[in-house]
Amino acid sequence: MRKGKGILAMVFVMFLMASCQQNPSASEQMYNHLEKAVELEDNFGEQQEQLVSLQNEEKALYEQILELPESKMEKIKELSDEAISILQQRKEIIQSEKESIDEAKKEFDKMEDVIEDLETEELTSKANEMKEAMNNRYSAHEELHKTYQEALQLDEQLYNMLKEEDLKMEDLEAQVEKINKSYEKYTVAREEFNKATEKYNDLKVTFYKATDLNIVFEDEGNQEQKTDENSEEKNQNQDNEEKENTEKNQEGSNQDKN
Repeated sequence: MRKGKGILAMVFVMFLMASCQQNPSASEQMYNHLEKAVELEDNFGEQQEQLVSLQNEEKALYEQILELPESKMEKIKELSDEAISILQQRKEIIQSEKESIDEAKKEFDKMEDVIEDLETEELTSKANEMKEAMNNRYSAHEELHKTYQEALQLDEQLYNMLKEEDLKMEDLEAQVEKINKSYEKYTVAREEFNKATEKYNDLKVTFYKATDLNIVFEDEGNQEQKTDENSEEKNQNQDNEEKENTEKNQEGSNQDKN
């Protein structure tokens, strides 16, 4: 039960070196809106770290529950309640993430009033491509958020079931199967969101390079390679963690309460 890397960091760090003007150009206005939107999503890295920590705690509790016999029902209930409390914290974090995304979208949407004032048809075309890509990204995040909420709801149902003294093994197995399928859906949604983010990042860089703004892409080649490698490593770790948790759930369904 792991949350994927929902928000990808920008490949490049950007600095606007153009001199300040009382009346900024359309390109500069675009830059300001786009980078403000990035800032509004800037807390995602910290949120992901919090989620991983909470998920590890929950996994440890789940494994403790599976090791306990039915005669230790009071302890099972206590640990299940602790796990549900952690689930609530995870819900709060992903809700905060969604609120940040929504605020970033509001800022991003301000660029629509600027597109028609861009200096060239090429810039207008690239800006429209970028807008479409970002809107696809926001739609992908809506699906990502929805699937994760569904998975958390099923997790909570599982812990409530584990507190039942007359729980039947077939019911537990059926719930575990639902959870595994829900996280499979989440994994697909996460991959789609990451692809949408990558496409948008590429189009944004292309747009910036087509403007006459003095934007510096810091350590462009090395930074891109380093970021790509880090993203690949994190995604691989994420896949491994999800596999471990799926196996954990399957093991849980084979445990007999005695």
